[in-house]
Amino acid sequence: MKVEVEFEWMDGNVDGQVLTKLAKMISHEIGSEAKAQVQQKALDQMEASIDVRTQAIVDEMMNDEIVITDQYGKPKYQDECITVKDVIKKRVDAFVNANKDERGNCLRQGLTRIENMIDQKVESHLKKFVQQVVNGITNKYSEQVRQSLSDTLAKQLLDTKGLTDLIEQLKENKLRL
Repeated sequence: MKVEVEFEWMDGNVDGQVLTKLAKMISHEIGSEAKAQVQQKALDQMEASIDVRTQAIVDEMMNDEIVITDQYGKPKYQDECITVKDVIKKRVDAFVNANKDERGNCLRQGLTRIENMIDQKVESHLKKFVQQVVNGITNKYSEQVRQSLSDTLAKQLLDTKGLTDLIEQLKENKLRL
């Protein structure tokens, strides 16, 4: 790569070393940027190539036909082609649709493992929500009750001691201490 730089100076007197140094600095900066761009493009292409190849290997492996046998070596599924993907799907479906909880205990009739997990999550979220609502309401009303009691007690105290009249007189400057 060749870079040409033209310097125009007002007076036309420029030291040769200054021009050389400026040219080297500019070419180094341009070279660094170009190198970084090339490296990033190469890295992106390698990642894409690796992703495509890895996906092809996994797809090939998942679609390979296999033979599942019982403990005596007799094939279990003679009438159908079984792939790794089919086996995984059957096992996951059987696990999720079993009437057992996460510890292997039997669930109530008709409830599958996935339904049980969903019920537990919904129940957990509902408990949190209800607790937040109850706490909010409790805090709001407890403050209102506290304020109301305080006002009522203060008013009754002033009324029973005859202090209300004294306070009114003090406000009107009729009574001097």
